[in-house]
Formats: sequence, C-alpha cells, structure tokens
Amino acid sequence: MRLEEFEQTQSQASSQVQVFLKDSWLSTLRSAIRSSLSEAGKGWFNLDETIWEVYKISKLAKFMQLVNFAMQDTLRYLVQDSLALYKQTVHDGCHEVLNVQEDLVWGEDIINSPYKPKKNPLFFVDLTMDKDGVGYGIDLQNFEQTVISLFDKGIACTKNVPQLEKMVMKKLFWSATPLLETVGENEPPVVETREFIRKATQKSIIPLIAYAREYEKYLELFNLDINAYL
Repeated sequence: MRLEEFEQTQSQASSQVQVFLKDSWLSTLRSAIRSSLSEAGKGWFNLDETIWEVYKISKLAKFMQLVNFAMQDTLRYLVQDSLALYKQTVHDGCHEVLNVQEDLVWGEDIINSPYKPKKNPLFFVDLTMDKDGVGYGIDLQNFEQTVISLFDKGIACTKNVPQLEKMVMKKLFWSATPLLETVGENEPPVVETREFIRKATQKSIIPLIAYAREYEKYLELFNLDINAYL
C-alpha cells in the first residue's frame, strides 16, 4: 500500500469511528434506557423530571452516573486497544531496523534485503533515478509526519463525545453539553507509544537511504544518451 492510500484508509476509519460515537452509539443507548424506564413514571426513575435538586438525589441520577463511567471506560479501552494495534503494526514492519545506525552501508546485494517485516511490508515506494541522482518517488520525511498525524487523529476522534445524560433527561435545563472524558494525547503511555512510532519510522528511512546510495554507481550508465553514444 502506498503512503497516500494508507493515509486515506486510516483517515476514513477515524471519521467512521467519530460518526459512530457521536451518532449511532448515543442514539442506541438513549433509546435502550428510555424504553426500559418509560413505564417507571414518577419516582426514583422519573424520565420527565424537571427539577435538578430532585433529580440529583434520585436513583436515576446514580444510574446515569454509572452509565457515564461505563461509557468513558469504553472510550478509553477503544483508544488504548487501537493505539496498541497501531504500534504493533509499525513494530512488525520495522522490527529489523530498530537498531540500525545513521552510517549504515547496504552492501553489494541489492536484490535481497536483510531487513524484512514480520508479515507484509507496510508501504510500497518507487526508487527513482535521473540526472539529479537517486531517490524515491516520495519525500521520505512524509512517512513520519503521516503516521504520527494519523496516530493523533485516532485519539482526537474520540473527543467531544456528549454524555448521555442530557439526551435521556430531556426535560431538565442544561446550560451546556457535558462531554465524556477520554484518553489525553499527553498521557504518559500515549507519549511513549507516539515516540516509539516516531523513532521506528525514522529508523526505517535509514536503510532506504543506504539502499539508494548503492545505485549511484550506475547513474552515469543510466543517464547515458544512447543516441549520442552510438
């Protein structure tokens, strides 16, 4: 998969998750709670309560608090599991290059690579040669920028999800829409995972640069004007 295809696929997945969390998920839970308690009438589970003081001491308020905690736990597990999978995907693709040095020399064998992923390569890149030298069909720095940007988008898509309480208690006055708490982008495990992905991506570029250098000896031949030579 090329980098732009990977970016498009991951961005679409994040957008779909965001839509689900703010639409289908909330609507399904709201409908389930309201339909289950619709016959409760006035009392501890009065869905039509209009007085905040009465609502706050009701069993319904305590129940909604538990629902809120459960939803926040769900968001946290969703983010943690997704980031762990993303990290593992990068690790599987880069595990052979994590300890390479900047001065790496590829060697004479340009057919077989000693740096093989555990499964399939994450990305396809095109080696290019012209009068200006040997390189690739994409700026290699884009890989780090893209994978980190997608990492942060994966976290951001779980932010600003409304709490369910306002949607269930429709007759109470709400001055604002309370939001569910989720994983923060600066939490230590998140920072650690982001830095691992950043360093792994940086390391993966080193063999690419070293590999391209091995073709420099063929530049003169590649750029030869055949008509002039003949």
